[in-house]
Amino acid sequence: GGVCIRHGAKLKYRYECQSEGCSNQAQSGGVCKKHGAKVKLCSSEGCTNQAKTGGVCIKHGAKVKAKYCSAEGCGNVAQNGGVCIKHGAKVKLCTSEGCGNKAFKGGVCKKHGATVKTCSKEGCTNNAQKGGVCIKHGAKVKVKQCNAEGCTNQAQNGGICKKHGAKVKLCSAEGCSNKVVRAGVCKKHGAMVKSSEIVGGVEQHQPMMMAEEEMVAVPELAPPDICIPVVPEVPMEPEDTAQV
Repeated sequence: GGVCIRHGAKLKYRYECQSEGCSNQAQSGGVCKKHGAKVKLCSSEGCTNQAKTGGVCIKHGAKVKAKYCSAEGCGNVAQNGGVCIKHGAKVKLCTSEGCGNKAFKGGVCKKHGATVKTCSKEGCTNNAQKGGVCIKHGAKVKVKQCNAEGCTNQAQNGGICKKHGAKVKLCSAEGCSNKVVRAGVCKKHGAMVKSSEIVGGVEQHQPMMMAEEEMVAVPELAPPDICIPVVPEVPMEPEDTAQV
């Protein structure tokens, strides 16, 4: 049709599922996983996840290189069709009326009842990342580093960090050059951060403290001048101890 994936081209797999009306990629036996293809399972005891590399799943140590969006200058992870959601990847949305969140289980988002695996650490409700725990409790999540030579900063967009030219949205507070976190403002100017988004954990909806330079200095009131009269010392005469 003369268009790319981003503008509506449908990706056709070399080997499509033979099941009538299905365009999924065939796994084995000419059918996709949905229609009965047998896939190799993780060799870790009791695990039913699909093996990726080395006979294990991602949870049990398989290293899988993330595919990034094919749109020029984009550093987001590709969802389907080689592009990210921003550049046209179609994802299933929550079936709850008026909701535009991504669906997880049962066709709904977390807000409308989808159950997601939480951290195995007692009392923690954060989403589990790797090894059954959240980032706060030790899950190691690999982040994409800046492409600039010798730079280890996290890439923002275009494969580079802010220092090397990545364009990021700045706080709307007058004169502030910090990165936006939520609602158009940075943490310093009132943006609230969820615990699952910060390594080390910050309680959900915990307001961030203002910087010292923003706090209003209240001058200490000096005590009023009090005049204290000076009483001259009067020498005391020694008592007469002579016996009469």
